[in-house]
Amino acid sequence: MAVIIGGDANAYGIARAFHEQYAIKSLVVSKVLRGMVNHSKIIDNIIEPDLENNKVFLKTLIKIAKDRRFKKLILLAAGDWYVRLIIENRAKLNKYYIIPYIDKDLMNKLILKDSFYRLCEEFKIDYPKTFVYDLNHPSKLIFPFSYPIIVKPSNSVTYHYVAFENKKKVYTFNQLSD
Repeated sequence: MAVIIGGDANAYGIARAFHEQYAIKSLVVSKVLRGMVNHSKIIDNIIEPDLENNKVFLKTLIKIAKDRRFKKLILLAAGDWYVRLIIENRAKLNKYYIIPYIDKDLMNKLILKDSFYRLCEEFKIDYPKTFVYDLNHPSKLIFPFSYPIIVKPSNSVTYHYVAFENKKKVYTFNQLSD
């Protein structure tokens, strides 16, 4: 059985893939019911409003595993912040779940866009042209590409926990104003 953390369209997509391939229902654990996950016949839901609290996260997942008769469950996440929680708690969750994620050291190398792109360079992997702006070291914006540009945070996990009005995952700029 797939246990999927997160309640958005990504969680639904993972559950749908499992349903199409194996004709099974997945269990989605999320903070709130919303969207496709809320009304899906291929998903069972568990709501835990404090899911991002590490102690609650562990307690919830261990209880789910103990309540199931299956020997092993596969644990998946529909958001980078949940992937991080799974990876950081791997030692406690391995007893109950198959965890198909990399280790913490590699995750920390890959999760930041600038270090990810350095690895792409090192291993000669194509990637979109990128300009990393470091707020700690302000500099002039000189891009190695033309407009329009896509702007997104380097660390999606940290950005997830930042709240501000009209927050988006990515932004598109046709030009910068002075």
